[in-house]
Amino acid sequence: MRDATQGPGRLLVLRGVAGIGKTALLRVARERAAEAGLHVLRARGAEFEREAGFGVARQLFEHAARDAVDAFAGQARLAAGVLGADLGPRTPAPAAGRQALADAVHGLYWLTANLAARQPVALVVDDAHWADLPSLRFLAYLAGRLTDLRTLVVVAMRPPNGEPLAAALAATPDAVTLRPRALSEQATVRLLRHVVPDADRETCRACHTATGGNPFFVGELAATLRAGGGTVAADVGAIVPPTVVDSIAGRIAALSEPTRELARAAAVLGDEVLVRHAGAIAGLDGEAAAQAADTLAAAGIVEARRPLAFVHPIVRSAVYADLPAGQRGLAHGRAARLLAREGAAPERIAAQLVGTEPRGDRWTCEQLVRIGRLEFARGAHEAAVTAFRRALDEPPAAAQHAALLLELGTAEMLTLQVEPAVEHLRGALETTRDPSVRLRAGLLLGAQLGAASRSAEGVELLERALLDSPGADASLIGEVEGQIGNIARLHPATRRRVADHSARLRSRVDAGGPVGAAELTAVAADMAMAGESAERTAELSLRALAKLPDSSVVAADYVVPQAARCLIIADRLDDAEAVLDASISAAAAHGADYERSPVWAMRTEMLLRRGALGRAESDGRWALVLARRAWSVGVPAIAALLAEVLLERDQPDQAREVLESPGVASHAGDPSATYTAIMALHARGGLRLADGDPGAAAADLLACGRLLEEAGEPNPAIVDWRSRAALALAELGDIPRASSLLEEELTLATRFGAPRAIGLALRARAAVHGGDGAIADLEQAARILEGSPAQLARAHVLGDLGAALLVHGRRAEAREVLHDAAELAHRCEATVLGERVLAALRRSGARPRRVMRTGPEALTPAERRVAALAATGMANHDIATELVVTPRTVEFHLSATYRKLGVSGRRDLPAALASP
Repeated sequence: MRDATQGPGRLLVLRGVAGIGKTALLRVARERAAEAGLHVLRARGAEFEREAGFGVARQLFEHAARDAVDAFAGQARLAAGVLGADLGPRTPAPAAGRQALADAVHGLYWLTANLAARQPVALVVDDAHWADLPSLRFLAYLAGRLTDLRTLVVVAMRPPNGEPLAAALAATPDAVTLRPRALSEQATVRLLRHVVPDADRETCRACHTATGGNPFFVGELAATLRAGGGTVAADVGAIVPPTVVDSIAGRIAALSEPTRELARAAAVLGDEVLVRHAGAIAGLDGEAAAQAADTLAAAGIVEARRPLAFVHPIVRSAVYADLPAGQRGLAHGRAARLLAREGAAPERIAAQLVGTEPRGDRWTCEQLVRIGRLEFARGAHEAAVTAFRRALDEPPAAAQHAALLLELGTAEMLTLQVEPAVEHLRGALETTRDPSVRLRAGLLLGAQLGAASRSAEGVELLERALLDSPGADASLIGEVEGQIGNIARLHPATRRRVADHSARLRSRVDAGGPVGAAELTAVAADMAMAGESAERTAELSLRALAKLPDSSVVAADYVVPQAARCLIIADRLDDAEAVLDASISAAAAHGADYERSPVWAMRTEMLLRRGALGRAESDGRWALVLARRAWSVGVPAIAALLAEVLLERDQPDQAREVLESPGVASHAGDPSATYTAIMALHARGGLRLADGDPGAAAADLLACGRLLEEAGEPNPAIVDWRSRAALALAELGDIPRASSLLEEELTLATRFGAPRAIGLALRARAAVHGGDGAIADLEQAARILEGSPAQLARAHVLGDLGAALLVHGRRAEAREVLHDAAELAHRCEATVLGERVLAALRRSGARPRRVMRTGPEALTPAERRVAALAATGMANHDIATELVVTPRTVEFHLSATYRKLGVSGRRDLPAALASP
């Protein structure tokens, strides 16, 4: 609390089993936080309300935000929709799909920051293991960004229950975790004798054994002993915690019928229940309800306050379980209608309706669909799934059935519930006459089939959907047509099959007609593969990205990685980096990294070409982990990129291990399966060339070339198989064939116009031909690459140029070029190239200062970035968030930094970094 009042913010996690005392500790935490001057905001997760999207977040902020509208300044306005705040003209337009969740989480973070800027804030959440998933995402997002906030976050939760977000929150670096232990036997005796003063030692010991020292169960057992006039030790041994729960039911059974009914109604309604609401559900008038509430408090069932709150979730569960299933469903129905009449929050109504039994009730179905749409619109997709599924069971009218299936399938896809999503989307596709429903369902199904390496099936499905949807909206038709091209690209045979379709799409774009993001991306990718124009490819890609806000969630999943790769191929690395970083940051906000492996893969390729090899290795390893979970079709491509990085960093054994790993080696051996497998074949050829096996390398690279030609991709800016094959053929003595491949690559690279591809083609020609012509080729390549962001290619060209000048006796020129090459290789963290350049410098007669092994100059760019942030006091998790890398990468770079600087920890970094 002291830290939080001044900053940095802190996270305190209380973990323990039910009844161990977490709630009691939170009560003290709230009291002391208020005494310390913190603005205390509290919430409690509920077992029966965990499907309510942002329910816990609303409990935390609803009243505070209503009392301080100016707290929505800046980015905090993005949280207005979640909290039901009307900001007038400042109210932002709702985003779609995953972006809605990202905006809401980001907005809640800034709302916290704004409140904390006025007064230190304490966010206290009990039973966080029952919190809804969107609220957990917000808490996890906030927990990693507390450094600059005067905020204390205190959460209490039970041990891991399989919910990864709750586990991630508890595992936040720098969190303080308290694990209350069970009562000792001595403490159990004190507590029992406080309630039953004459309990003998033997009975107390038996009570401790029966309860395991759980404070709640000890208290309940003490109440049982007092009510029964005491008992002997032998009887206590049979009273175990489940029996204690039964004793709660027994205490309730001893109460009057009106009191029991009020308790049951309160259990149905949840926590913080208005007495009049519970009375209305129980059929009691105001006076009778108030009397029953007082009786429940006297019996220790609810707290002695208003609104009604059960003394413990175990008590509420026991009361709820005592209600027969049929009566329970009816009570939930009455509660839903009551809350709807009073304008309660949608998630509270939904929590009640989900507890009802399907009865074909039109009002119930309409309410569930409305609430599901509200939850979906604000990014609470799990809550939307729950509402839509329950509405489907009601069921809806026949005319609305297919549309509901589409909405349910969309929400399920966004929560990676793939099998039920496919089932529901197929149902929508096959049963509707509405062309809009059919095409939207087809878009989602096609995307899923493409991701599962079933591109031909996905294309057939979309083509059939188009044929069956005359009169559909033109923009939706365009999106489907673009999607066909994007899915077909994953398999060469499928791409050839849709050649006429792609040509029509290209004509429409060239004519300047109205087109959307998906069509623009499809055409840009086709142009890139054909090697037509780097400038035009980049232009179409940027136009596609600008249109994303008007596109569906499906389009976004394809447009961002496809457009980013087109920009990478066209050497527009700065533009690509900006869009990829933004996409990854958004994924972090909504907890969807596992959905973004294509974006991580594209950033790996961008960093490889830029020459940021340390970051490229980190991204590549993470992308491979993510792809193995949810994007199997991308595994060979990511493995290929990572292998390239590892070779540059002098880790050939690790590169070989990656290319021989499951899901990669088999595809490289049979590369006709998918386009991504061709990339793995190309990388394997490069590895074999580096290993000194030109025969095997040539076989792989020439096979790669044949497959790319069949796929209609001649562009060397994407895959430079010709120049690599030429190097292998030259080693085998086949100079004529090598020369032919090199001239072809140079012609194609020049036509496309990306500097990197031209420079690499010239470099390869210099290596094969040698002589004075080699120096001319390398000098031309150096000039072309001088202003290019493709710094790794430039470093290689300068290294080769310096070595060639040295061979021709031009030592002074060679030394100057080699010094530049050494510096650039060091910045790129290109280990193999750096050693080769240093060796050439020594041969030139220079005394090169070796790349520093210690001191600030020894740090790589990635290590320097991490160290600079750590020196300011930022925690590892915050640094990872700032640089959009994994915490493990930060730890790796800091360990290397400490070793090079000769320091023991981050407190020594400022002085060490400032030293000469």
